[in-house]
Amino acid sequence: MNIQDKPTGTAGASEIDLSPLTAEILFLKKKLKGLIEENEHQKDAIRIHPYVKELEAKCERLQGELDVVREVLLSLPKLDTNPKFEDLALEIPEQYRQKLDRDNIREEDLSDRQKSMRRDGVLRMPGLISEEMCNAYWSKRTAIEHPEFSRYSGSYSLLKECRDVLLHPELVATATEFLDAEPALFLSLTGIKSSTRNWHQDYYLQEGYRNAGYVAVWVAVGDITEEMGPFQYVLGSHKWPVLRKELIFPHLSEEVRRGNWARDSEQWLASLCEEKINSEKHDILTHLPKIGEALWWHPFLLHRGSRPIDREILRPALIGHYKPASLLRAEGMELVRHENGGLYAQRGDLMMRFSKEGVNVT
Repeated sequence: MNIQDKPTGTAGASEIDLSPLTAEILFLKKKLKGLIEENEHQKDAIRIHPYVKELEAKCERLQGELDVVREVLLSLPKLDTNPKFEDLALEIPEQYRQKLDRDNIREEDLSDRQKSMRRDGVLRMPGLISEEMCNAYWSKRTAIEHPEFSRYSGSYSLLKECRDVLLHPELVATATEFLDAEPALFLSLTGIKSSTRNWHQDYYLQEGYRNAGYVAVWVAVGDITEEMGPFQYVLGSHKWPVLRKELIFPHLSEEVRRGNWARDSEQWLASLCEEKINSEKHDILTHLPKIGEALWWHPFLLHRGSRPIDREILRPALIGHYKPASLLRAEGMELVRHENGGLYAQRGDLMMRFSKEGVNVT
C-alpha cells in the first residue's frame, strides 16, 4: 500500500463546497413543509405517511453528512503529524447516536439485551438457531463453488436458507430492540473460511453518519474452534472514538483512494488499532461458540476475523447486517418480506450473472 509520507493536512479544505448539500437539504425541508400545509386538514395522518417518513429520513441523513464534513474540517490540522488511532477518530454527536447509546437514556427502561449491548458492545444468544436450520444453510452454502459468492454482500437474496437464519423471528426482534425501529437485512457475509479481516470498526467504511443506525450479527452454523480463525473483539471498545473515513483519506495516496482503499489501508489501520490495544492494555476476547449461537456486535466495536491455524479448514459461520427499514427505503432500496415475516433489501445485481453461469442458489 502506498501511504503518503506527508499527509495532505489542510490542503484542499477550503475547496470543499458545501452549497449543493445545503441546497438539497433546504429543498427537502421545503417539500416536506409544503406537503403538510397542503394537507392541513389531515396533517396528523400525513406526518406518518411512509413517503413523508422516507423524506424525513433522507433529510436527516443529508444533514448528518453536512455536519460531519464541518466536523472533519475542524479536525484537519491534526493531519500534519504521523497519525495515531485518536487522530483518525472522532466522537459521534449525541443526536446521531442510536437511541441505545445516548447519554440521557434511562437504564431502568432497558431490556437485558439492550443493557448488554449498551455496556459491552456485544450480546451473546447461545442455542438460538436450531441445528436443523443451521445444517440446512451450511449444506446448501458449501455446495456453491462459485468464487464470487463469498464476496457478494447480497448473497442472502439468492439463498433462502440464508434468509431463514438471518431473518429468524428472534433475531429480528432483537435487532428491533437495538435499532428502536423495524429492521431490514441489507448485507450478508457468507464466506466459508475466516475472512482474516484485521482489526477495524465497521463504522468507518461509510461517510458521514450512515453507519450510526446499524447492527450486525455473527451466527455459528457449526461448532467453532481455534483452528478455524474465530471472531475476536475488544469488549467495550464501542465506547471509544470512532475511526472516520473522512480523516483517513487525506493520509492515502490518490491511487489508493481510487482503488480498494479499505483493503489497501487495512494493515496500516490495524497496526494503529493494535497499538491502542497494547498501550491501554485492553483484553482481546476470542469467540468460540457452539452451533446455533448468535453474537450481536455494535458498529463501533473493534473486531477482526483471526487467522486460521489450518488455512484449509472451513469455518461454519454466517454474518448479517441490519439497518432501519425506513432508512434503507430512503436510500432507494426495495424491501421484500420473507416468508417468516422479516424484511430484507432486494439485491439482484449478481443474480442474472449467477444464473447465466449455471450456479444453482435458489
